[in-house]
Amino acid sequence: MKILNQLSNQNQKTNSYSNNLHKIEKQQKKNNERLSSGKKINKAGDDAAGIAIAQKMEDLINGIGKGINNTYDMKNALKTADGSLNNINDSLNRVRELSLQASSGILNDDDKKLIQEEVSQTLAGINDMANNTQFNGQNLLDGSFTNKSVAMNPDGSGTTISIGEVSSDALGLGNFSVLQDKIDLNAIDKAIDSVSTARVQIGAQINRFDYAIGSNSNAALNTISSKSKIEDADIAKETINRQTNKALSQYGIFAEKNRQQTQYNMLNILF
Repeated sequence: MKILNQLSNQNQKTNSYSNNLHKIEKQQKKNNERLSSGKKINKAGDDAAGIAIAQKMEDLINGIGKGINNTYDMKNALKTADGSLNNINDSLNRVRELSLQASSGILNDDDKKLIQEEVSQTLAGINDMANNTQFNGQNLLDGSFTNKSVAMNPDGSGTTISIGEVSSDALGLGNFSVLQDKIDLNAIDKAIDSVSTARVQIGAQINRFDYAIGSNSNAALNTISSKSKIEDADIAKETINRQTNKALSQYGIFAEKNRQQTQYNMLNILF
């Protein structure tokens, strides 16, 4: 009777050992998955809420990245426009210098015609820059670059950009001549002011884009860090857990073999 009770206890232990071994093997499999992938969450069953949150963060990170790229693109377009405006400003200053030179009473008509020739060529150069300054196939300074949207943020929101026309006609110098009795220096000054104002506005917008890029980059880094904490595995911890579970598994197998030998011996006594 005593031996039968012992056999019954052994059977109960068998079930316990089997359950424990199953749990250990399951945990070992999870350790191996995490170590091989580097991820704490490899399927929805690992952490359903965590994987949903991580996916939302991934969408946010992608949106921020696209917003940064869009901002960089428009910033580069504005820098291209500003470079041409700087050259136009230099050209206008040259026209002013020539106009002052032509205002000298010591010059004869032939001298003034030579000056007018350079003035005309300089204004033609301004028109060339106004009509041919492009970024990604779009003209920037001919008046067609208006209300261009910039999706700076992950939700698609942002701002719009417009750049005015800077041709000689738009600047009020379409018919400018130094051959007149009274040279209109005021018209040149207004044109220079218009270009300077456009450059100030572009510079302010470039600064705004720089701040937005910095802010969004910081947001992206923080979101990536948060996402990593949710889904990335702690490699050191998982390595220790794998070694621990391996030892427990080996011990469980050894204990099960001993139990089977004990049961075998008891059955031999009975029969």
